[in-house]
Amino acid sequence: MALQGKRLKEIRKSRGYTQTELGKALGTPQQQVAKWENEIQDPSADTVGRLAMLLECSADYLLGLVDTPTEHLQQTDLSEAEREVVLLYRRRKLQELITRLVGEITERHTAKAEGG
Repeated sequence: MALQGKRLKEIRKSRGYTQTELGKALGTPQQQVAKWENEIQDPSADTVGRLAMLLECSADYLLGLVDTPTEHLQQTDLSEAEREVVLLYRRRKLQELITRLVGEITERHTAKAEGG
C-alpha cells in the first residue's frame, strides 16, 4: 500500500511543519519528504508509523485506508478530553524516543572521535 502524498502534505501543513522541520524530526533530508509528498518514493513501514505518531494521525489515514486522520481514536468510547490525553501521551513518547536516539548517536560519534 502506497503513502498518499497529498494527505501527507495536507496534514503536515495543518500541524505546522515545513518539509525541512518534518525531515529534521524524522532524521531525513527535506528532499526525502518532498519525494514522499510527490509520490516519487514511498517511506518504509517504520517511517510511516513514525510519521503517524509525529503528525498525530493514523498510519491508515496516511495510506488512504480511512478518510479521517484520527478515525482510530473516534471509533472508541473515549471522550474528547480522553482523546486529547492519548495524543499528548503519544507526543511525549515520541519526544522521549527522539531524545534517546540523539543521545545514542552522540555517544557513538564521541566514541569514534576518541578512537573507540
